[in-house]
Amino acid sequence: MLRVSVADRRKVQFNYPFFKLIAWMISFSLAIILAYSFWNYFSVASIYSSNREISSKLLVKGVGLSLGDKLLARDYAEVELILRRAFSNQVINKALVSDLEGRVLMGLQRRDGQDQLESFYQAKRLSIPDAIGSGVKIELDDDTKTHAWHFLSAGLPVGWLYLELRDDVGAGLLSRLRTNLVLVMAIVFVILFIIMLSLTRIFKKQVYLYENAVDEQLSSLNQQASQDTLTNLPNRRSLYAAIQSAFSQANEHNQLLAILFLDLDGFKKINDQYGHQVGDLLLIQFSERLTKLFRSEDQIFRYGGDEFVICCQNLESRHELEGLIERVLAGLSAPYYLNGKVVTVLASIGVTIYPVDTVSSAYELITHADAALYHAKELGKNQSYFYC
Repeated sequence: MLRVSVADRRKVQFNYPFFKLIAWMISFSLAIILAYSFWNYFSVASIYSSNREISSKLLVKGVGLSLGDKLLARDYAEVELILRRAFSNQVINKALVSDLEGRVLMGLQRRDGQDQLESFYQAKRLSIPDAIGSGVKIELDDDTKTHAWHFLSAGLPVGWLYLELRDDVGAGLLSRLRTNLVLVMAIVFVILFIIMLSLTRIFKKQVYLYENAVDEQLSSLNQQASQDTLTNLPNRRSLYAAIQSAFSQANEHNQLLAILFLDLDGFKKINDQYGHQVGDLLLIQFSERLTKLFRSEDQIFRYGGDEFVICCQNLESRHELEGLIERVLAGLSAPYYLNGKVVTVLASIGVTIYPVDTVSSAYELITHADAALYHAKELGKNQSYFYC
């Protein structure tokens, strides 16, 4: 299973828990501020509504007590005077006095919201609530308007008083509170949006870093899996896929494809005599020479131990390949200088050429080249043998 290293995890998790904690603390604080703002608004609105109802009830009762006797005596001039004095209270917008059947006897109202009053005596009926209860009925219409009814009595029932009350100051206070609440909500949501946006960007960055770390490690693992760690040449694992690709390309373009199986002569003796460290140095220098001696388009693989496989494509003829092999064998036979020691090794090469070698798979080409190598060793050192 693929695992990301500790160093990569530290790079990926760059203070992420700290940012998460800060975000939660800010979000919690904003939620408290928002909850307090709502609680504050609804508390004030509840207190305001309760006070409106109580003050409206006291006001209509007070005006009603002054009117009862005057209405019983039908002293309408005094009734109008009492009503006009009542209008000194700025919350009263309209006042109506009716008989028991609700026929309006007298009315006063402010003209267009100003202090100037106008009277009206037109025949109209006052709408009286059904359940009047204790003789006083209060209805809160909206934030500003209140309707109040009072049953007038002076020992005997005499009529009804209706007041329309308007409290612009209280309504303005509630409006300001609503505005402040909306402003607080807007600020909270903007801050939360910025926090979420910042966290999203941080998270995307961490994911990007994590993916890069995983990709780098995958690339490293793939390279380690397909590359020989000693010579840095492609290893046996990548050989078969490469040969199969070259085999398919040779079929498609009707080209020659040569597979060379190469082995060092006497490598075990050098290992036994000088040790594995010298043997490793020899393999490194040997692979470097191979890379220089073959063409740039040729693919060189370390098959294992002191065995190498070379895939040669785009060949014009067998003669071109024979000349290339002669130059390679001559170049490989030059002395090697290893830790102050001079070592000379030779190589044997087995060769097969497709489509002269009528095979149906790339694997068969490698097998035939290996068999040709066996015959080359039987012929002696520094030899090549063609399977066909």
